[in-house]
Amino acid sequence: MNDRLDFLLRKNKGKDRLEDYKNVFLRSGLNILELKYLNLDESDRVIEVLKNSFNDVDRETELLDDKSFFIDSDLIRKVYLELSTNDKSYIFTDDFQYCGMFVVDTKRGLETTLNIAKEDIQNTCFILDSSYRYYFTINYNDENVDNPNTYDIQLKNIDKS
Repeated sequence: MNDRLDFLLRKNKGKDRLEDYKNVFLRSGLNILELKYLNLDESDRVIEVLKNSFNDVDRETELLDDKSFFIDSDLIRKVYLELSTNDKSYIFTDDFQYCGMFVVDTKRGLETTLNIAKEDIQNTCFILDSSYRYYFTINYNDENVDNPNTYDIQLKNIDKS
């Protein structure tokens, strides 16, 4: 019963945030026609699969100056150049727990992910391949003492075994 109540409370909170949540993606360069919305229930299922198949051992990281473009990232470029035009990904910020997530063409998602991290109030963007091959976390460090005005990019591989 608590799980259902928690879900309903999150869903209710998300109703108030959903428009602002969508606008983060739109201000970042995506348009509404490029985004397929997944409601909270569908998003929870995606996150559950992610939690059950994640392999934290195989992780690569890099720091990127905030004046850089997505293609300047070695990690993003490595994945981007191997993509087909039909590849899809889930794209979301920390507000996914209230608002759900979106499905987007992976190339377009990677092209805008730095902008999304910079626009998001919590300065984080996630992009998860819909086939669960890889998972990006991009954090924008606007006020970080050690690395101000940088993107902290992590590429994590999903364990398929």
